[in-house]
Amino acid sequence: MGHILEPISGVTHILGSHEVLGRSRGSSIRVDHGSVSATHAVLQWSGMAWVLRDAASLNGTRVDGRVVGPGDALPLREGSQIVLGDAPALVLRDAGPPVPFARDEDDVLVVGKGGVLALGDAEEPTVVVVAEPRRQRWWAERADHRAPVEDGDIVEVDGTRWRLRLPELLEPTARLDDRVLLREFSAELVVSRDQEHVDITLHCGPRRWLLEPRSHHYTLYVLARARLDDAGRGIAASEQGWVHRDDLLRQLRISQNLLHTHIFRARREVAALGVPDAPDVIERRETGQLRLGFVDVDITDQARPT
Repeated sequence: MGHILEPISGVTHILGSHEVLGRSRGSSIRVDHGSVSATHAVLQWSGMAWVLRDAASLNGTRVDGRVVGPGDALPLREGSQIVLGDAPALVLRDAGPPVPFARDEDDVLVVGKGGVLALGDAEEPTVVVVAEPRRQRWWAERADHRAPVEDGDIVEVDGTRWRLRLPELLEPTARLDDRVLLREFSAELVVSRDQEHVDITLHCGPRRWLLEPRSHHYTLYVLARARLDDAGRGIAASEQGWVHRDDLLRQLRISQNLLHTHIFRARREVAALGVPDAPDVIERRETGQLRLGFVDVDITDQARPT
């Protein structure tokens, strides 16, 4: 999670994909110093690193003592010191990629992870803001509907207004450090005879993760079964596994709100593994259909004869 520190004041700024540094009140990171231009410099995430450009400032910009020349796009590293004019240095304390976050009118901050941002109750959020990297857009999902949102939008949640800061979404083929994408995983599900317990193990190359048992795993099992059943019927891979939300609710015998919570928890669980496109663990269509995002799925169903 990229953020900049003002060492003197101790103030920390979480970074969106594009930040304007300057003395103007309109700057996203304001540096109120007489030597700083109204729009002094621009800090942007390139997909691999934070890059700084001078915005034709009067007194110049330096990074770790190096002058940022006209037209330069200088990559930064963790710990880089940014000096605007003669103002005190700013320090890039974390050079990680931008994450979604939101602030309310009282400056309360909520930070997301892996393309998932929960607003409201931390365990049963009213609104979940999720990324859809394949289409390069963000959605605000509630139990009964979802709507597209953009960086800077206001979302009202339980009477509180939240301003969203949403990173620009990368192409789905982008790789950040050693993290892997969802399509590189396979999922192994083992279901108990009474179907009360679903154990899920994720595999990616030589790596293996046994997920802690959770109630939402049964929802993943039902969606996984739909994928495999469609594959067995010879349905094209692009159309395998889609289940309408109303049909899924009937199968699961749960409420719309609880399904909303299960989807959030599944995405959060995968995001915790550092998967950039974790929201796609459950894909959604505007038609109300959902499916499991794992393509390579294996089920051991102990309730069925082998």
